[in-house]
Amino acid sequence: KYWCWCFWSLEVEVLDLLSAKEIAVRAIDETHNTQPEKLIWNVMGMMNNCWFRVKMNVCKPHKGEIGIVFEHPTQPGNQSGGWMAKERHLEISAVAPPTLKKSISTPFMNTASKMYSMSEVRKHNSSDSAWIIVHGHIYDVSRFLKDHPGGVDSILINAGTDCTEEFDAIHSDKAKKLLEEFRIGELITTGYTSDSSPNTSVHGSSSISSFLAPIKELVQTPTRSVALIPREKIPCKLVDKQSISPDVRKFKFALPCEDQVLGLPVGKHI
Repeated sequence: KYWCWCFWSLEVEVLDLLSAKEIAVRAIDETHNTQPEKLIWNVMGMMNNCWFRVKMNVCKPHKGEIGIVFEHPTQPGNQSGGWMAKERHLEISAVAPPTLKKSISTPFMNTASKMYSMSEVRKHNSSDSAWIIVHGHIYDVSRFLKDHPGGVDSILINAGTDCTEEFDAIHSDKAKKLLEEFRIGELITTGYTSDSSPNTSVHGSSSISSFLAPIKELVQTPTRSVALIPREKIPCKLVDKQSISPDVRKFKFALPCEDQVLGLPVGKHI
């Protein structure tokens, strides 16, 4: 298949724009199949190419004349903004439970919800007990493993970790509402480090210094035979870069040590 850009224009009366709330553009192929009007969730968990809508609002610039502000659904790249973000915020606000207030005497929220440290969450990284963290909330998704459309491995690879970015990138609003059924508590983040708990955290420079060993006593960690570690990121050096075509590049990375093997099991490349 070959793709190209087709630029076109359409003249519209300004008075028509002033009375309209949005401009919508949709495409139709040669068999008269058109794009869906709204974003629809599908089995693959991917977003569809729906109508492109630009919202219009009448404004008054600094000199008093009447103007029209055009707002796109999103902003370029990772920038925040756009009318879709505003509508989503209003929907969440309409169905969200009352905001939990913080107690003055404690840094934790005054709620009956259980609080867990990051070290406790890391222990639940198997199919028997799979916990994940999304936006500071902890979910036990063990019961959902067999029903997950993306398979068991896509959950287990993130079990025991904070997978907020991965979850938001590929899941629909329907999936996010379904996740709330599995919430079991909140992550301890205020006043303590991720690996501490209220009873074991260390405060004060004098206490911390007692746990620090002199530099001369540090022993170099033996080199692992396998490079990859589940749920951990490792640095790899870029050793070669080839330009295959104007928009295709081939990158070659080296493992941290020459005597290591990659250690990627068959079928675990997600």
